Amino acid sequence: MILGDGVTRAQKVLASLLPQVALLQGSVSFANYEGTGVGLNYSTAGVLYQDYSFDTALWMLAFDFFLFSFLGLYMDKVIPSDFGQRLGPCFLCTPSYYRCCRPSRRRDQVNAEGSEALVTGGIDDQFEIEQMPRDNYEAPPAIC
Repeated sequence: MILGDGVTRAQKVLASLLPQVALLQGSVSFANYEGTGVGLNYSTAGVLYQDYSFDTALWMLAFDFFLFSFLGLYMDKVIPSDFGQRLGPCFLCTPSYYRCCRPSRRRDQVNAEGSEALVTGGIDDQFEIEQMPRDNYEAPPAIC
């Protein structure tokens, strides 16, 4: 199939997106050079044998590593699990994924009493403000 004479170089490179195929093609090139006594080195790694070279196999294996690492991290975020919150399949396309999700807090506004304080916007902050005495309330630090 991949090793046949009717298979073009583009088809072999496309099939090399599977690491097993890239390893097979690289092994065939390696075995050919070492079996004929030429040897594999920097000058012969780029030479085509059956429309495929050893350095193409190495580049495709490196590309496969990054491709499948990215897919694994993506699937970890998208597929539901017992821990954490599942994100939507298009979460990488949303701007909210790349910026801070907390409401903005600024120290530059002055409250009614004239003293500088954090401007809060979260539900948890409001709960702490209402339930704690004014002396004990410490506003959370601004993260964004």
